[in-house]
Amino acid sequence: MLQNIFKMFRSSTRQIICLVVALQAITFAAAQLYQLTDETGTYNVSTKADDYINENRRQYNATLQTFLDQINDINKSIEDQVIPLDKQKDLLLKQIRETNERLLPLEGLNSRSEYCVQQYKAELPYADIIKANIETCLTGARGTYASIVSQLNVLYSNLLNYYNADLRNALLTCSRTFPNPSLNYTNCITPVISRTNTVTNNQRTSFATILQTATCTLTARMDTAASCTYAVYNSALLSLGAAERLINDCISGVSGPRPCTTVTAGCSTLKYLPVKDSDFASVNITNPLVGLSKAQGCVELRYTY
Repeated sequence: MLQNIFKMFRSSTRQIICLVVALQAITFAAAQLYQLTDETGTYNVSTKADDYINENRRQYNATLQTFLDQINDINKSIEDQVIPLDKQKDLLLKQIRETNERLLPLEGLNSRSEYCVQQYKAELPYADIIKANIETCLTGARGTYASIVSQLNVLYSNLLNYYNADLRNALLTCSRTFPNPSLNYTNCITPVISRTNTVTNNQRTSFATILQTATCTLTARMDTAASCTYAVYNSALLSLGAAERLINDCISGVSGPRPCTTVTAGCSTLKYLPVKDSDFASVNITNPLVGLSKAQGCVELRYTY
């Protein structure tokens, strides 16, 4: 009897041991299966899908920020180049004003001073004309800048609108149509992100192309503007110096005819004729003599550009 009981006990023990071993094997296999599927995202689709979408959104936001930064760089570049020219303009206008304030009151000093000032004050440049000429020089650069920035802003706005409308609506459709997590949901969002990436890359390429062209164009425009303003500054400064020298020499008797004598050189009437580069090749120009009479005799013409 005891032997039989012992045999039964050994048999039960082996069964229990086998059962424990089997349970351990099943538990280990389940753990291995969970670890494998978790790494591939099968059991964690919601987190992986959301991470996938959010990571792409971070890249999209970075692209938009890059667009804004580059537009701001262009703005800063044009301002850095225009501000010194504007500052020079202000200094030149200030010098013209101060020269006029210094020379014109001499007209009331005595008859000789009156004659000398009247004789040569036409040499003084007109501040309004100088200012207008400088602004004309800068208009081309500013216009080019505005056109380029407008194109870049359109690309930025189009991409931003795509993200806020097309991408957002497509993702909402996926989430409303399929449960998350699910394979169908994953298969729905994947082509949405793929299309968005294609649109983003196309806009990047267009933006880079316009930006590269813009850099060259703006450089050329600013070179033209700088040369144009230099010519205006140089001409104005020469006129200022000549007028002051002629008036002072006349008053001091170093040069110039005496008062009450016949004037045989110089013109009392000065007309400015604004022209553009293309006008030099044209056979038709604005008549600068309109409004004048024969009584004025001598008329001096100066063109401005």
